[in-house]
Amino acid sequence: MAESWKWSGDLEDTIIEIPDTDGDKTLIDRLGGPIGSNAPMTAFRIETNCDELYQGDDAPKYSFDVSFDTVTFTLKLGKNISSITSVHGNTNSQTNQYIAIENEDGSVTFYKVLFKAECSDENKTFYSKDGKLYLKKDDSLSTSLLYE
Repeated sequence: MAESWKWSGDLEDTIIEIPDTDGDKTLIDRLGGPIGSNAPMTAFRIETNCDELYQGDDAPKYSFDVSFDTVTFTLKLGKNISSITSVHGNTNSQTNQYIAIENEDGSVTFYKVLFKAECSDENKTFYSKDGKLYLKKDDSLSTSLLYE
């Protein structure tokens, strides 16, 4: 299972590649999911250098300088991914649709997270078309991602 990816905040570093196996040759077959037996389901997360939570686009709500932007990550899925619990940002809560980066001057930029999907042609569950992810069984759009 792939459970997270660390983003530096560099807008040139937005490609998330999910390999077919980890370093121990264990198959990576899902994004998100339970961590341990009887554990709750967790979303695949994008981790950053800042734990601040998005509280809306109204700058006076924050005790620090803020700015707001959008970032699109290219999510490259390997051939073994067969399950996606949820991916960062795909919730009804706007708080979870944003990630925060602390800038060198101490200000924070909140980025709305969007995705462009690419999928291995060998994947038996999903395929990608025009940056979106679809289920092969019925050609339905996967709602696990917020798309650009």
